[in-house]
Amino acid sequence: MAFCENCGAEIKAGDQFCENCGTPVAPVPVSAPPPPVAGIAQPTVKEEKNPVLAAIASLLFAGLGQVYNGSFGKGLLIFFGTLIGSMIFLIPGLIVLVYGIYDAYTTAKKMNEGQIPFVPHTTMHIIGFIIIGIVVVVIYFLVLMSLAMSLGSF
Repeated sequence: MAFCENCGAEIKAGDQFCENCGTPVAPVPVSAPPPPVAGIAQPTVKEEKNPVLAAIASLLFAGLGQVYNGSFGKGLLIFFGTLIGSMIFLIPGLIVLVYGIYDAYTTAKKMNEGQIPFVPHTTMHIIGFIIIGIVVVVIYFLVLMSLAMSLGSF
């Protein structure tokens, strides 16, 4: 805290003149925040997941909501479960897809509420997951088309 040499009034940080008498004063430096003290909790920036975004991502691409929530392996399980379930019959694939949407939403919500630990996602995991999914689906359809052509040629 600094005071004017002419009138004794308090000088605020960053002022060049005394507000009381107008005398020029040496600028008072703006103080930096104190360094962290060991043993005292410091405020942290809380990261949050968007549960609706997680659910929509899982709806558009099975398992993508899990990858957004930081669970790459779980996302792969949901993706392959949906794909294999759809190969057997449509209903098992839809059940796995709906479960994936529900799981993505509730997991993001639980992370925000602190019930489970926050797991950050990486852009590379999301891009890699989408690329793997596209490659698998393309191979799946190529195999189906080749089977259909070979059966049709008899």
